[in-house]
Amino acid sequence: MEDTKQAEDSSSRITLTKLIEITGLTSVRLSCLLDVSDPALRKYLKEGQTLNAGVIEHARHLLLVFDKGVETFGSIQEFSAWLSHEHTIFGIQPYELLKSVSGINLVVEELIRIDYGITV
Repeated sequence: MEDTKQAEDSSSRITLTKLIEITGLTSVRLSCLLDVSDPALRKYLKEGQTLNAGVIEHARHLLLVFDKGVETFGSIQEFSAWLSHEHTIFGIQPYELLKSVSGINLVVEELIRIDYGITV
């Protein structure tokens, strides 16, 4: 049982570390998306402090949306630029939608529409 918990914690730290590396997000910006304090996120990454399972699941969804965004736009820079500009379909910057799993799903749906040339 203890081995399973350690493996899950290790996998979760890898997910967050990979997310920071791939996206270039600072821990402050990532903590805003995940709705945790920056000190708590840093402690988790350095010392293995426990984070809520929902936070880890949210991070996994973020990793998937960034993978999809790079696939759609060709680079993390282009996807990040798209995330930072307000779009009429959302009425806000897509980046703001990444604060919830349902918002992430909306962004993924829009990326799929862009892939198929269906834009509003």
